[in-house]
Amino acid sequence: MMTPLLLLAAAQPVTAPQNLTPGQLISKMFARYHGAKSMTGNILLTIDDGRGKVRVETSLGFTEGSKMFVRQAKVDGQKASMFCVSDGRIVTYSRPEGLLDQRQAPLSEPVTVGDATKTVQDLYGIAVGVMIDRSLPQDVVFARKTDMEAIIGQLVNYQFDGKAQVGEREGLVVTGTYRSYAEAPPRGLYRMVISEAGDLIQFVLDEQVTTPEGVARLRWTWDVDVKLGVSPPDSAFRLPSTQ
Repeated sequence: MMTPLLLLAAAQPVTAPQNLTPGQLISKMFARYHGAKSMTGNILLTIDDGRGKVRVETSLGFTEGSKMFVRQAKVDGQKASMFCVSDGRIVTYSRPEGLLDQRQAPLSEPVTVGDATKTVQDLYGIAVGVMIDRSLPQDVVFARKTDMEAIIGQLVNYQFDGKAQVGEREGLVVTGTYRSYAEAPPRGLYRMVISEAGDLIQFVLDEQVTTPEGVARLRWTWDVDVKLGVSPPDSAFRLPSTQ
């Protein structure tokens, strides 16, 4: 049976820069993050409806020893935040929205129970449940197998659209139609900027939504600044109760 990475590489055999197909470049991106032993960085989401913008800032990272953190904050309008932090022994995380009193102490559980130790991907699964912004870029950088398989279903089609400069970084542009999950109707059009090394630089989703005022066009832009092979400082894994 072909793996998700090989399925992508085999699809869409379009001639592209450096003799890569779009599928091969996405496969290269998946493989790059899947093999990472440590990571640290930030992702900035900007939602623009043409009348105003809302931003969500995410800081994240992990290293060996089941140490992981995800922190998010909505910085415009009504404020909101979440966290999920593991110091390798205990994982502590925000209470899910609507779970009793949000002012109560955060939830926590041991990383190791008996002979079973949660991996970084397991810990990311906990963070997903309390995230303000859970998106394709977060799924890419944590590289869970189930999420990579889901992404294949989300990208209905893909083709190259030249190169783009995002800040000081340059990447190849892959565009196509996006849906929320396999078999779902198309949700909009995406634009993904990936470096030739396989680093995800930016992901943009354009969609139209129906509101009480009529049809609105939304643009979701995730700017990704993540460094692989770089361990976060120990202070990043300090549990909130000890900060």
